[in-house]
Amino acid sequence: WEKIYASGYDDSGMYLGACQECQAKIIEPVMENNQLGYSGSNSGGSLLIEGGIFRRNSSGVAPNGENPGDGPPVQDGQCNHDPKNKKPKKGWLPEFTTTNIARCTIIRHNLITENNNNSTPATGSAEGAPFGAGVELPGDYGDLVEENTITDNASDGVLAFEYPNPFPPTSETIYFQNSGNKVAKNVLSGNGTLGMNPKFEGDIAFEGGVFKEKSVDNCFSGNTYSGNTYPAPSELETTWGCQNATTPNFITLANASEGTEFIDYLLALQEHSENRTREPQAAPPAQETMSNPCREVPVTPLCP
Repeated sequence: WEKIYASGYDDSGMYLGACQECQAKIIEPVMENNQLGYSGSNSGGSLLIEGGIFRRNSSGVAPNGENPGDGPPVQDGQCNHDPKNKKPKKGWLPEFTTTNIARCTIIRHNLITENNNNSTPATGSAEGAPFGAGVELPGDYGDLVEENTITDNASDGVLAFEYPNPFPPTSETIYFQNSGNKVAKNVLSGNGTLGMNPKFEGDIAFEGGVFKEKSVDNCFSGNTYSGNTYPAPSELETTWGCQNATTPNFITLANASEGTEFIDYLLALQEHSENRTREPQAAPPAQETMSNPCREVPVTPLCP
């Protein structure tokens, strides 16, 4: 997909789901005034989102694990999937033993800004996505977020968390972790203005270890921060730095109060999303079209 535009959608401006090995490129999209700019349930492998603008959505870029959703789970950004992942058994999830993995799901060179639109239409599972994040990683594995400009998003520049789905847990719940992701060389500023919880609002907030102690081997390198992060910037680039062969959970099961507070924060963002106003968005300006849109297209009423 090259230079696609979407505005005013009640789910996502663009959606690519249910491909564990997508072999897809999304180049220079412009997504604005949607519930989600990009959504991708259980889509990973070779998948590039590059050079786009994601602005004034409720949240910007949101790949995710999903159950049941568009199966099969899980979302896995590794270049070389474990063979079991082609037809995973219920509840099977990737596990990482190092930060040094090859990542092929890449979110790169995008402007992700002002995703704080409190009035977009919303429906379905997208309606429950936590509000106001530039990049949102619910139950993501092995993704690379690099060299983006991420500014002025209401809750967090990058927000990642474990995703028990369905939630509250049932016998069918899969406990997606937040593991093996890399956040590098991004410029983050002006994020976290919602006033929901100053501990977790800001440029980056990562949760993991509350439900399962396998949200490990996430790492951070060379980012520019101007505001709050959770964990703190000095810890992100040291304890969770990509120079380390392994990195720990962000929250341990022993630290129950911290985990409960983070989950309460996520639920508050979700409630904020569900209880917002719903308004038609302004009509977008005229868009440049392809010079010959019917080229190499089978005969249809639109291309006679």
